[in-house]
Amino acid sequence: MKKSLFIIPFLLFTSSSIACTCIGKTKMKKAINHVEVLFTGKIISREIYTDSIFPYMILRKAVYNVLVTERLKGEIKTDTIKIYTGLGNGDCGVAFEIGKNYIIYSNYENELFDKKVPTFLSTNICSRTSKFEDNEFKKIKRYAGRKGYC
Repeated sequence: MKKSLFIIPFLLFTSSSIACTCIGKTKMKKAINHVEVLFTGKIISREIYTDSIFPYMILRKAVYNVLVTERLKGEIKTDTIKIYTGLGNGDCGVAFEIGKNYIIYSNYENELFDKKVPTFLSTNICSRTSKFEDNEFKKIKRYAGRKGYC
């Protein structure tokens, strides 16, 4: 009984955390087939999106503005888009560098903290998103072309 009285305050007043659990790099074909939007782009800027869903829980995401250089799969309506990801430190977020080019594997989400952003693209380190490499890009383009994605 004394142990449970000791533990209850910690459960009520600590924020929850979910650690990133992906192990290893996903195979290219599997990654392409499991994402809705795949593109290359240059990172333009970063903002931090913050919202609280409970009085004691504040959630934060990084929002990057990306100049799309080539669409490889899915629909992209503008040449500049926003991509949401975690901040790192165990939340699977991608630490994009401003001014660098990336191959971005992403999916549409609709479970952000509030209704200000009803549908958005997100990515994480488990998706195979990485800095642009010409050899990787050529392989993706060949495979995506054969599948009719681009």
